This record gives sequence, structure tokens and C-alpha cells, in this order.
Amino acid sequence: MIVVNMLLLVASVVLAIGIFCRLNKLSMREHKLLVILFNVGLIGAILSVGDHAWTGNIDLQDICVLIATSCWIAISYKAWEFEVPTWARK
Repeated sequence: MIVVNMLLLVASVVLAIGIFCRLNKLSMREHKLLVILFNVGLIGAILSVGDHAWTGNIDLQDICVLIATSCWIAISYKAWEFEVPTWARK
């Protein structure tokens, strides 16, 4: 496994943990379905990056997924730090 693949694999695991933590705070009763689906979609995309990195089939799309997910976590970290933001509630 080359260095770039290993870096992308580690990055995908770290980002997946961050999104899993957000998903853990969400419930179907209290939160908007679109917010839940958005986070599920991010998990799927990140896991796909991890799979591509593991098999050595990375491409530009994988890098874009990592950039977009990283930016989303960085931008919204303060809002999600202690609880789910009010805009995500029903």
C-alpha cells in the first residue's frame, strides 16, 4: 500500500468516527429526516473512500469527498459540540 492510500485510509477512518458521533446524537423522533440522511450519506461516502484506499483505487472523487466532509465537520463543529443544533430538530 502506497503512502497516499494509507493517508486516505487513515483520514477516512478519522472522519467516519466524527460522523458516527453525530449520528449517535440523532433520533428519528426528534430530528429532521434530511439531517439524518445527510449524515448517513456522508458515512457511505467516507466508507467508500476507505474501501478505495484499501484496494488502491483512489481517484479525484475520493479526495473531494474527504475535503467536503472535513470542511463540513470543521464549519459545523461549534454547533454540534455539545448537542444537536436547533435547526436540525423537528
